[in-house]
Amino acid sequence: GAAVGDLFEPYRGRLFVTAMSSLVQSLLVALSSLPVGIAFVVVVMTGVVPLGGTRFAEADVTAFLATIGPVKLSGLLIGLVAVLVPPFIVSVRLSLMSYLVIDEGRGPLEAASVSWSRSRGSVLLLAGVTIAGGVLVASGMIVFVIGVVPALVVFFLAHAAAFAAVTTRHEAAQALRRPAHTFEGLA
Repeated sequence: GAAVGDLFEPYRGRLFVTAMSSLVQSLLVALSSLPVGIAFVVVVMTGVVPLGGTRFAEADVTAFLATIGPVKLSGLLIGLVAVLVPPFIVSVRLSLMSYLVIDEGRGPLEAASVSWSRSRGSVLLLAGVTIAGGVLVASGMIVFVIGVVPALVVFFLAHAAAFAAVTTRHEAAQALRRPAHTFEGLA
């Protein structure tokens, strides 16, 4: 029969490596936003976006928009998208790391490399699972916070299914690249 301890079986002997893979993944995602962060510091230092000075009432959005102007506002919106997109893409491309560490016994850096290459061609699938999971977890928060538990279960199951689909697709592509027969031993 099944027991609660069976849930932790894949982690036995791999807990440190799994934790390190999460740390490596977090660092790589954080590093992906570094160039945009540096650009933001430059923009603030040049005075395009003042950090202090004019104060507006909380609901006085019109005064803020009139003060900042359409060019600066569009630049801020583009900057906001630029801040969010690279880390999201990197996190989606590296989202297979924990499965590679646990399922295939890879190390953290190797799992990062394999996750990056294996997710090529499946970014939309993985991004869709991530976005849908985020919406599901957010809706679980709205349902008296208790809904987060089943939402997370569904999200992790969907992500594991996406890992299985991506891995199956990758293995099928590898099989097509290998020759069907060899001429070894014929001589």
